[in-house]
Amino acid sequence: MFNKISDSLFQGDAVGAILAGINKQIDVVVYLGQELPKELSYCSTCPVVHIPLVDGKNDSLSIHLVVLNISYLELDDRVMIVCRQGLSRSVALLAAYQSVYVNDECKDYPTILKEVREKLGQTNEVMPHPDLLTSVRLAVAEYWENK
Repeated sequence: MFNKISDSLFQGDAVGAILAGINKQIDVVVYLGQELPKELSYCSTCPVVHIPLVDGKNDSLSIHLVVLNISYLELDDRVMIVCRQGLSRSVALLAAYQSVYVNDECKDYPTILKEVREKLGQTNEVMPHPDLLTSVRLAVAEYWENK
């Protein structure tokens, strides 16, 4: 799975990341799954940043680390945010990134998550874990409180 979000930001699954790297469509992969798949670690033709997240409750520091890495990498590179199946962690953290760095209209996290899901065209399939959504929502709220 390979979804274009903007000219420099993409979302998908591990297989999509391998193919996108081979086809020179991306410059770097941010992989959010627990264990880095062997195919991605050995077959990727571009750098892979592995930030392991649980598909459930995560601490806010881990959420902030992912969002900060995406913002830094996207300055110069085409970045693909990936989890194993492309249906939970990558979607939830893509929405977190957009909530913090691309949110010109000051929308709340659930609204941006809904927009991301609609843009991906997979509203019924994309179902981030409820505990992950709570962790991300709290981390985004924490970001805005401290800004």
